[in-house]
Amino acid sequence: MIAPQNAHGTVRTLLAAALTLFLLFSCSADDRDEAAPPAPTEAPVTTAQAGEVVSDAMLVASQALYLAIATGASDRQVATDNGRLSLAWSEDADFLSGAGVYEIELDRYAIADDDPFALAYHGYLLTGTITLRSETGARTRLAVDLETDHADPELYPARIVELDLSGFADAEESATVGYVRINGQEFTFAELAEAF
Repeated sequence: MIAPQNAHGTVRTLLAAALTLFLLFSCSADDRDEAAPPAPTEAPVTTAQAGEVVSDAMLVASQALYLAIATGASDRQVATDNGRLSLAWSEDADFLSGAGVYEIELDRYAIADDDPFALAYHGYLLTGTITLRSETGARTRLAVDLETDHADPELYPARIVELDLSGFADAEESATVGYVRINGQEFTFAELAEAF
């Protein structure tokens, strides 16, 4: 278990890792799939609104990884007391390098108001999966398939988050392949990064 004095440092490290992953994919402005995006399936969202829901998904992913490290779970899975968030990881997973497969399952999950991760949280309820996959830690694939809800749907209209990106941690090989779709609209991570 992580000592209390190290918990804040671990949270900062995980948030930095999530932000690094986010910025890594921001280099992919022109490296999207050639196929035409599907027609929007819900209300249109602005780039800023798309950035908010993706940010919430990244915060929840960071929180799940922190939960696994803080509890020292040895059976390759961990869950919140209410079971609305669970994380399972492969036998070869290495939290330090990022290698392995990490699958987060969410069931109308929201970060609690008194949680340190709530400081930058926009309040989306998230249902679905977030998967991080890397053979060596150098190249990472991030897949997000979520349905969302919010208490203020006019200000926070994102309902469907579909994201599938892969890229290299090495700055010299930062090209990524994949897509980001919010309510069926396609965005690049470069666009979303500007919204932060």
